[in-house]
Amino acid sequence: PVATAIGESNFDFGKMTNKDIRSKTFEVKNIGKSDLELTNVSTSCDCTYVFITIGGQKSPKFTMHGTNAWKGIVKPNESAQIEVIYEPAIMPVHGKVERVVMVTTNDPEHAMLEFKVQAEVLE
Repeated sequence: PVATAIGESNFDFGKMTNKDIRSKTFEVKNIGKSDLELTNVSTSCDCTYVFITIGGQKSPKFTMHGTNAWKGIVKPNESAQIEVIYEPAIMPVHGKVERVVMVTTNDPEHAMLEFKVQAEVLE
């Protein structure tokens, strides 16, 4: 069976401005006995983009409208790093924001992984 272990899945960047770029790396570990497949990576806003690194191999950049055929395979007992980058200048805002990264998996217990980042963007 496929099994997924996720460390933290929420992170608060705190106060930042539209000029700042912040990133947070989350980890997904395969604690099962068969390959964990990561597919259909997307974000809730173009201002947020993602790279996934598995075994030293970095994925292409994923954004809100990124439809692509990329598939990441995480072998048993290995991990993937999900690097979430928030760049508010792409879509300037102010106030509290929450952005979500979604990753589909072949783990029936965790078919959709969500990673949330928050910030308070100052004017």
